[in-house]
Amino acid sequence: MSDLGAVLQRDPSLSAKINRLVVMAGTFGVGNIAEPEQDGTTEWNVFWDSQAFKIVFDSDIKIQMVGLERTHEVPLTPADQNLAAGMYSYRVEMVNT
Repeated sequence: MSDLGAVLQRDPSLSAKINRLVVMAGTFGVGNIAEPEQDGTTEWNVFWDSQAFKIVFDSDIKIQMVGLERTHEVPLTPADQNLAAGMYSYRVEMVNT
């Protein structure tokens, strides 16, 4: 999100070139940040890059947010990870310990 936020800061008109943004961010319930100043509802991606998220969410980009809860309902198997990794020219190997 940092890169997109930086791009939109430099040239907000570029948001018109993005049809839709799908992002796993936020939560509708319990978060995954255990910081003393947090109330338990904060999600990691937004917490660590909140300025970029604000820039993007304030833009006119159509955003489809997939909340943290969905990651608990859809398992990501090693085969899924390798398939996704292949899309980015690297491979994920699972090591059982």
